[in-house]
Amino acid sequence: MLIRQGLLALGFGSLLSACSVQPDFPPFSASGYIADDGAVRMWRLNADNQPRVLMSVFSPYRSGQQTVVTVYEYRRGQLWQIRAEYLGDNGFSEQIRLDHEGNTIFMQRDKDGHKSPLTADEITRMTFVADRQLTLNSALVIGDIRLKQGQWRDSYVTDCQGNKSYIEFDAETEQFLAKRQRSSASPIYIAWLDSPEGREILLAANDNFCKWEPTEDSL
Repeated sequence: MLIRQGLLALGFGSLLSACSVQPDFPPFSASGYIADDGAVRMWRLNADNQPRVLMSVFSPYRSGQQTVVTVYEYRRGQLWQIRAEYLGDNGFSEQIRLDHEGNTIFMQRDKDGHKSPLTADEITRMTFVADRQLTLNSALVIGDIRLKQGQWRDSYVTDCQGNKSYIEFDAETEQFLAKRQRSSASPIYIAWLDSPEGREILLAANDNFCKWEPTEDSL
């Protein structure tokens, strides 16, 4: 896959350059990547070239795993809150808040209205993942890897802004989408990545991604 191969180089080149020169980030961006067991879609809001909000949605490729929506919030570029929601059966949410020195000042897990504390290891894991996701997202944005979503039909996509255009994927992806369209009575929605290295599909589903896709105003 072109984009997955491009990410390997991006992880070194872009991050090294980002350490030496502060890049200019757009006020709002959407990106994503393919993880080992699912797709990750990310939306980021910046102010004064610093992160304000980073929203991450993990969608598993296999049954038995949960979709996870995580919102990272920043003040003056510093992480101050993490809210994670695990969707589906046995769903629950987790939340932590940090002071300006990175110390935990609030934390809880909420499952069916029952609130319980998080362990020190769980808090460490959440903050570690937060740092990793922000670093990876910065590399994706610098590398011009852009997330797009919309309704697919016969190689035409109507995106979440209502624009219709012809989107060409590789032959294998086109065959997969056409087969899914023939076997489904509902519209097919897709999420894909565009980058200088090429185009790659992330997800195809009957769920309308556009109903909840964040915008610069809503994020």
